[in-house]
Amino acid sequence: MSQRAWFFVNQGQASGPLSDAQIRAILAAGTADRATLVWTDGMADWVKAGEIPELWSHAVDPPPVPAEDVGPVVLSGHRYEPFALRPWSLLRSRVSDHYRSPTFGMLRA
Repeated sequence: MSQRAWFFVNQGQASGPLSDAQIRAILAAGTADRATLVWTDGMADWVKAGEIPELWSHAVDPPPVPAEDVGPVVLSGHRYEPFALRPWSLLRSRVSDHYRSPTFGMLRA
C-alpha cells in the first residue's frame, strides 16, 4: 500500500490526515471499526473501512474457542479444575457453605 493521507469519521467529524500506519493502528485499537467511514485521495465518496481489504491485511482473527476441555488453570499457585471435569465440586462447595452458615447453625440448635 502506498503512503496516502487517510481521513475517518469520528463523532460526526472528519479526522485526519493519517498515514497508512496510523489508520491501521486506529482500526487495530478499536477506536474505529469496519463500519467507520474512511476516505483517501482517489475515492469518489466515503466508504466503510471494512470494504477496503488493504486496511485489514494486518488483522488476524483469533483462533476459535476450543469446545473440549482445556485442562486445569493455575492462578497465584492455586490449581483450578474446569467445571466440566468435576461438576460435583460446585455442588459440594455449596452444600458445605450452607452447613457452615450461621443461619443453618441457628436452625440446627
